Amino acid sequence: MKEFNRGNLDGIRRDINEALKAVEAKHDVSFDLGGIGFEKLKFTVKLTVSIGDGKEYQKTKFEQVCSIFDIPNDWYGKEFTNRGRKYRITAINTRARKMPMEYEDVISGGGYKCSVDHLKTMVKLSK
Repeated sequence: MKEFNRGNLDGIRRDINEALKAVEAKHDVSFDLGGIGFEKLKFTVKLTVSIGDGKEYQKTKFEQVCSIFDIPNDWYGKEFTNRGRKYRITAINTRARKMPMEYEDVISGGGYKCSVDHLKTMVKLSK
């Protein structure tokens, strides 16, 4: 490898996540790699470690900040259907101004982000 770039950093991220799985299982923690900043010869990444699977942390954080977004605190983990697929609300990222709401596909586990208004619309239409 001559230098870091977006292409090879995707592979490195996958390898790091795979390598951390054994540590997660051994110590009952979860790791979350944040955004990667890079130059040609080095990169940095924020690593967040939570006890357990991290869901309790996300739930507590969600309940603390949901009122800022006029979202009910019982929406953490709430499932809704959109275009025939089932999703689950998983987090609020207060630093993401345009798309702070995070949700996942219940079946595939794929994660998505959206605006508060878009999430409210999806939940409302799901009823």
